[in-house]
Amino acid sequence: MTNVAQTRAIHALRRRIAGFDEEAYRGLLRERFRVVSSRDLSERQAVVLIDELKGLAGQPATRGAAATASGRYAPVLQALWLSAHALCLVDNRDDKAMLAFVERQTGLSHTRFLTDAAEARRAIEALKKMLERGGVVWPKGDDVVQRKRAVLDAVARRQKELLPSFHLEDWLCLANLPRLQALRARGLDRAIAKLGAQLRQHRGARAT
Repeated sequence: MTNVAQTRAIHALRRRIAGFDEEAYRGLLRERFRVVSSRDLSERQAVVLIDELKGLAGQPATRGAAATASGRYAPVLQALWLSAHALCLVDNRDDKAMLAFVERQTGLSHTRFLTDAAEARRAIEALKKMLERGGVVWPKGDDVVQRKRAVLDAVARRQKELLPSFHLEDWLCLANLPRLQALRARGLDRAIAKLGAQLRQHRGARAT
């Protein structure tokens, strides 16, 4: 069912379309969505209708909505996807690539449609399994800091395979980052991204 904001947007857009009377509107609903009222649309269908009405009204579609992750489960999926990129398990770090992965796992074209916990778990667990294959050893429990440390450790092990002299604590110092035990969630994110970028450079150099 459409939410209040969507209903307001739909009716505001209807009034801006020249010659788009009640009959034309109802016809669009019947032909495009097989409903007679916008109240019968799902939130996902309402997003599609709003973008179509914007087109009829000469307005651009929702800016970046199709390529930007959003919704309840977006942050954890983004974090896992960026970790996979740091480990060179995926080539594209952008949300658009992650959304394509989520669609393959759930059949849903965008994370904003991902409202069912079981469907979200399917995508999250698939990413976690990918990271395990990349060397991440997940700790017990749900401590975010420990999980991010596990990812950083995996990236560091891969870097050491390429550069046997690599030592994580020494690298953290050279990168102007706190010592491992002092790193918290945001600091770990920075370390993962920074070391992941270096890992990708070294792997690319070796490949050439």
